[in-house]
Amino acid sequence: MKGDSATRRIVITEMSDEQIDQLLTTMRERRLSIVRVKQEAEMAKHAVRVEHLRERIHKQLGMLQKELDAADKALDKAELRVFKIRALRLEAEG
Repeated sequence: MKGDSATRRIVITEMSDEQIDQLLTTMRERRLSIVRVKQEAEMAKHAVRVEHLRERIHKQLGMLQKELDAADKALDKAELRVFKIRALRLEAEG
């Protein structure tokens, strides 16, 4: 800012309206850039969390598939058992 240096800081009461407007604009831009960095970091954090959750879901789906396969085999065995019982009943009646 014009009139501002490391050895002599300009006092706001000595600033013109244009200088004050420029100071405010600069402060807003700096804040906005910080907000953008924060938002990007939050989005990256969210993306990592979503990916981690996807991995957990995939793992759970794999476990569920194994359990469904085991249930199918158990059901097949139960059906065979029912057929054998029916066959034995028919043989006993015959």
